Amino acid sequence: GWAWLDPAVGLLGAVVIARWAWGLMKDTAAILLDTAEPALMARVRLEAEAEGATIRDLHVWRIGPHAHAAIISLAAGGDGNAVRRRVRALPRMEHVTVECA
Repeated sequence: GWAWLDPAVGLLGAVVIARWAWGLMKDTAAILLDTAEPALMARVRLEAEAEGATIRDLHVWRIGPHAHAAIISLAAGGDGNAVRRRVRALPRMEHVTVECA
C-alpha cells in the first residue's frame, strides 16, 4: 500500500527545488544582466549634466553587492575630470570611466 509514497516524495522534492531555483533566479538575474537601479542611472546623469556636459552614452552596472561602475561618453568640450569627480562621489560608485569625444 505504500507504492504511491515514492512518486509523491519525488514530486514534493521537485516542487522544493523549483521554488529554490526561482528564488535564486530572481536574486541573481539583475546581476547577471548587468543592470542598475533606474534611480542611480538618473543620479549619474544629473551629476554629469550638472557640469554642463552633454552625455552621448551612459552605462551603469553593478560590480558587487553594494558597488557600481559607470562608463560615460561626453560630447567634445565636456570637462571629463569634473564629471568623473562628481559621479565618483556618489554612494556605492566604485569605478568611473569618462570618455570625451
